[in-house]
Amino acid sequence: MHVRNLIDENRKKLNKERLDDSLLAKPFIESAFNFARQAHCAYQNGDGHSVYYQI
Repeated sequence: MHVRNLIDENRKKLNKERLDDSLLAKPFIESAFNFARQAHCAYQNGDGHSVYYQI
């Protein structure tokens, strides 16, 4: 639950950074956002190597 909460909080920060004016270039922000989405999708059900217990 704690890790999922961290993911949600960081997703909120990414969305805010994506919408607000930033010192970072828009293509960089979009790439970071897409990478985070891809990683979440790939690992949302575990990594396939470790044991995952739902509490």
